[in-house]
Amino acid sequence: MSGRSSITRNPDIQAAVDQLVAEGASIDDIAVAVADFGISRSAVGRYARRYRPMVEGIQRDNAIRQALRKHLPDGVDTALVDVALYRAQAEVLRTFDGMGEDDTAASPKEVAAAVRALKALVETMRHKRSFEREVREDERKKTVEAAERAAQRAGASAEVIATIRKDILMGAA
Repeated sequence: MSGRSSITRNPDIQAAVDQLVAEGASIDDIAVAVADFGISRSAVGRYARRYRPMVEGIQRDNAIRQALRKHLPDGVDTALVDVALYRAQAEVLRTFDGMGEDDTAASPKEVAAAVRALKALVETMRHKRSFEREVREDERKKTVEAAERAAQRAGASAEVIATIRKDILMGAA
């Protein structure tokens, strides 16, 4: 097994090379930039060959996400998870819609695959809703704490502060 790359041994050099690869710099340009640190052109080439496909994949995913944002219906959050969920929903619906189109019954294998995809989609949506509830609860707690501090600074009584706390927590539930 080969040793650790001369690029990955130094986090600063690795970060600089990662940035140059992400910007699309050529191997020769990167090699010149790191030559003073004893990094060879072949080391840069090996590193870039492993790293560049990942960068290209991320750039492709970002382009797809940006393009999809233009076509999402109103009210759909444009976060990456929501885009992925929307795409998955559309794909599951297309799969179910296409089953048996040619007057033949869908095979058990097709039905099982569609059901598994639907189950995974529903589970992902459930996790997303749970996470969103946790975020909202954290925000309510922060709001209560800020309101309590402000009420205390203004000289509010403990009873008034308790009412504010209750109204914020219960009103948002």
